[in-house]
Amino acid sequence: QRIHFPDALQKWKRHIVPSALGELMLLQPVDSDCAAISPLAALKRVLEAIETVNTALLQVENNGVLFVRNAGTEIHAGASAHSLRELLQLSADERERIFPNLHASEIILSGSDLDRYYDLDLGPLTTARKITISDYCSLCEFPAETASLIGAIPHRFTLIVGAAAVYKEIIEAQ
Repeated sequence: QRIHFPDALQKWKRHIVPSALGELMLLQPVDSDCAAISPLAALKRVLEAIETVNTALLQVENNGVLFVRNAGTEIHAGASAHSLRELLQLSADERERIFPNLHASEIILSGSDLDRYYDLDLGPLTTARKITISDYCSLCEFPAETASLIGAIPHRFTLIVGAAAVYKEIIEAQ
């Protein structure tokens, strides 16, 4: 298959960073003078650290959803322009069409959009919970002051912690 980049994208002062996980390919525009770590790689690293089988991590940011799920030895990923609220309002069949691999014994929610939901009814995602700082413990240690800050709002730090863990692995491999 060929991928077409419209002229408008080619005139940006940005480059496109491709990443793939499972059957999902993500093309991420990044400023030309910046290095980038894919959110897919960051989420996968956090999910690996949680060390449970058949767990999914839903990252809800900017009214969109990105998910990564481990299913035994397989990793599945998906993305949607639906907000979490919209996703929860869909019928089971519609959710299955958008995220065909979102059958997990535990679904961990993360991302800054969780701040919008004070009365979030997870309804169809009954096995869901918000991410906690303890989910990051095997990835890094936090000084007490940092742990206090992150512990209060851990859902905002998943991509940061995951990207830092990926970056650490890259540095250690050199």
